[in-house]
Amino acid sequence: MPVEVLKCPNCGAPLEGVSEIMRCPYCNTNIHIQLNQAGKNVAVISGPAANSDPVANELAARMVALCRQGKKIEAIKLYRARTGDGLADAKNAVDGLEQGLSLPQVMEKLRVGMKHA
Repeated sequence: MPVEVLKCPNCGAPLEGVSEIMRCPYCNTNIHIQLNQAGKNVAVISGPAANSDPVANELAARMVALCRQGKKIEAIKLYRARTGDGLADAKNAVDGLEQGLSLPQVMEKLRVGMKHA
């Protein structure tokens, strides 16, 4: 019997291990695993991430993938190109993603930091 590989419904990354509720390691989307009518597991976006920005999630997934490949500088360049932010903010964003924050959380931290600067 072939092993079932589930993918994140948000970014398409493979999900390792299966539990009822999990988080995508690439885009940090909250995922709920459900049985469909055919009796197969399906991954469904759940919680606040269900309403999040798919463009931000795609960007975060690409940046995390680059970091996992040892290409942190490329992730920083990608962030700068897509957001127009400076080098320091881009580095802080990539560092935040590496620590497990979602891109919206990272961007909110940057906005809060800018207000207090």
